[in-house]
Amino acid sequence: MADKANPLPPQLDGLYRTNPDLRPMLDFYIFFQKNVETELGSVDLPPFRPDQIQNRLSRSLSGFEAKELPIDIEAARRFIHRLAQADFPVMQNLWELVDVFVDHPQDLAKVCRMFIAGDSNAFAEWSVERRVVPDLASVVIKWALRPSMIRLREAVADHLNNLDWHQSVCPLCGAAPHLARLEKDSARTLACRVCGQEWRFPRLQCPFCGTDDRNSLAYLSADDESGYRIDICRECKRYIKTVDSREREEVLPMELEDILTQHLDLAARDREYSAP
Repeated sequence: MADKANPLPPQLDGLYRTNPDLRPMLDFYIFFQKNVETELGSVDLPPFRPDQIQNRLSRSLSGFEAKELPIDIEAARRFIHRLAQADFPVMQNLWELVDVFVDHPQDLAKVCRMFIAGDSNAFAEWSVERRVVPDLASVVIKWALRPSMIRLREAVADHLNNLDWHQSVCPLCGAAPHLARLEKDSARTLACRVCGQEWRFPRLQCPFCGTDDRNSLAYLSADDESGYRIDICRECKRYIKTVDSREREEVLPMELEDILTQHLDLAARDREYSAP
């Protein structure tokens, strides 16, 4: 499981050379990842008590409640300012989003808490008010929080390593997963949409509503893309993007897979499935 800001994966050069259409997304990933690495040494998390985390985990509760998740909001703010100074071509919508956070600095802490709590209604209302694209805002907020999340995972690693956890929410922050991977041994790993923590979860069970009814569970294959699919639940109408490592020679970091599979989100939504 990738707990640290890894160097850029070696496969990146090959992807960049052979897939010109992916280059704008790869530029984002390279920028995001390098800035995460730059920021890691400066993260200053609010104090918390590790013994309380252990106590919650022993009661099958996530280590933190969403409202108490320690984050360094100034580290997130520095990320936004670096994005404002980026020297690669980006879409107009991104500049407009960055301008909102620069012009309304008080918004950042508020929106980060909305994102962590999964308050999609409040997030949507804010997006309408500020005239920004909510999906883009979610991606930027997630990466702005990533240095804090990496440091937090490192700080509590002893409590999470070898944890027997098979619940549908993240053992660290209690958020829902946003991406899944089928391992070479056919086990299923989920990745948290907020902190990036990974954990094992039963293959034949919806990670959102918990149903294991085979008639409710299905998947949509990605056309001409071996190793990618969309797992859907007809009962709760949710979906999760899945990377099938059994069909792929190389395993990419989950955060890169998420960026490279944004078209799968669109495909799922076109079929009226939603994600948390």
